[in-house]
Amino acid sequence: MKIILLKDMPGLGKFGNTVKVKSGYARNYLVPYGMAVFSNIHNIQELKYHNQEIQLKEKIDIKNAQLRILKIKQISPIIICTKSRKTGQLFGSIGVKDIVHSIVKSGVHIDKNELVIPEGVIRTIGKYFVIFQPYKNVSCYILVKIIPE
Repeated sequence: MKIILLKDMPGLGKFGNTVKVKSGYARNYLVPYGMAVFSNIHNIQELKYHNQEIQLKEKIDIKNAQLRILKIKQISPIIICTKSRKTGQLFGSIGVKDIVHSIVKSGVHIDKNELVIPEGVIRTIGKYFVIFQPYKNVSCYILVKIIPE
């Protein structure tokens, strides 16, 4: 039986693919749980229309992500003042939440899941690059300077 997948299914296919599966698997599991629809002319046309909507939405999301990156680049570098020892070691650490708070104070709204610190939490004074990824495959580096109070 041929079906059209509505979700990515490991070992079976990706969204929008037409695959052939056993009829019991399709009727009893995939179709009732909303993971697939039967492959007929109506569903194929509906999928084409749905794909056009998805592509348009993705273009809009990518454009918005690029605009947010431009805003972030305008306020870069992010400077965070914190207490530290004479050796440069911080009392505590600087994490994603602290960096996001500093960026939001600068006037650009971002979520904590859009920011990645490649080295993990920051524990010493210095310059660090963090990754800002507002949308899949759209990202940039932000310079963060940690300075002592």
